[in-house]
Amino acid sequence: YAFKGKVDGTRENPSFCVDTLEDAQRLENLSKSSVHIRLDENFSSSQHLLPIRDFLFDNMGDCSVYFHVGINKIPYVVKSETQLKVAYSEKVLKDLLECPYVLEVWAE
Repeated sequence: YAFKGKVDGTRENPSFCVDTLEDAQRLENLSKSSVHIRLDENFSSSQHLLPIRDFLFDNMGDCSVYFHVGINKIPYVVKSETQLKVAYSEKVLKDLLECPYVLEVWAE
């Protein structure tokens, strides 16, 4: 459960006055600040990644996007430009997995 309210410190024993009951799932979604996308290293040009770019622009939100890719067996993490942020939801993560060259998707 998540509560929103105020602390009343006017008495000897402070109390918490609840104004609203918050949806815990919504608050969990708000706590996500980044979406990570592990890419298949077999893409050979930036043209192969256009469907991912288009998907991200169609689902803009507040989460930074990080791409994880291995080049010659060396792992790299690349943060997208600051204007490219994506909304977090389980549906967005699931749909991202359907994009070509996407191997894994997670949020933090």
